[in-house]
Amino acid sequence: MTLVLVVEDEPLIAMALEAALQDAGFVVSIASNGKQALARLAEQPLADIVLLDMMMPVMSGPAMLEMMREDPVLNAIPVIILSSLPLESTLARVGGGLPVIRKPYTIKEVLRVMRSELDRAARSPKQAPDPSA
Repeated sequence: MTLVLVVEDEPLIAMALEAALQDAGFVVSIASNGKQALARLAEQPLADIVLLDMMMPVMSGPAMLEMMREDPVLNAIPVIILSSLPLESTLARVGGGLPVIRKPYTIKEVLRVMRSELDRAARSPKQAPDPSA
């Protein structure tokens, strides 16, 4: 089963995503900020994909993403940004190359982008971490 880590500080949004994703056949873990999410990512089993809100207390989405990019294992996990910020502002905070879904969104849109990212990740060759790094 595919494990989705939803990183969202708004409880109603997190619960709605959790219910909809579970209905679609995914296993869901919830974190309310980036620090909590990084702790969840340190657990086994490792999440297959992360849905990441931008603005959260304790540790923001961009700060969490920066920490993930520094770790070769976590960097390989697909991330989808969920944001109410304008697209240009979101991309300026996280850099390019990540899918961004603007709030408000539909679960149909989230599932479409998730499946696309999971398919892309499955087709990508797995790279072993460089032992000299």
